[in-house]
Amino acid sequence: RVIRVINQTQFDRSAAKNIGGFAVTTPWICFLDADITLDDQFARQLQGQLRPGRVVRSNQVAEGTGGTFLCEAAKFRSVGGHDIVYQGWGEEDDDLVDALKFIGCEPDYFSASLIAHREHRDDERMRFHEFDHRNLNQMCNRVYRSAKWDLSKLRREVPPVEERRQLYRLACSEVMRCY
Repeated sequence: RVIRVINQTQFDRSAAKNIGGFAVTTPWICFLDADITLDDQFARQLQGQLRPGRVVRSNQVAEGTGGTFLCEAAKFRSVGGHDIVYQGWGEEDDDLVDALKFIGCEPDYFSASLIAHREHRDDERMRFHEFDHRNLNQMCNRVYRSAKWDLSKLRREVPPVEERRQLYRLACSEVMRCY
């Protein structure tokens, strides 16, 4: 199934993944970035691992492979999908895995040999994002993710989206100040 989104001037990874994720009608979702190639045995190998309450990911998350994982569609919906606060590149997939763990999903793993990442340059990765410096962008996202989940664990709930946006701005401001 292909979903067309019109009038977009920038690529928003979280929004794009949510559009696809919320459209899924099967019990399980396999998130897979366009630069990933699957081994012919991928589906057969993972079939036995699709048990309720699991989030299934590579046993070795290498550069560019963190976005490949499987979860129950109902669990994805229950956490609200990918956090829309993230901007640019990096951390949003780890954040969704964190959210699934936060509601009690247990991690499970498949062999990293079942997926391969197609190498490409950072300018290709960042082409349709507001940020053009990948490492700086990822640092903003990483600082935000750490602060968000520390705060969520303290409160025993995820802060509302406006509070998270404020936290994101603060995280980016501090990263830029130190850069």
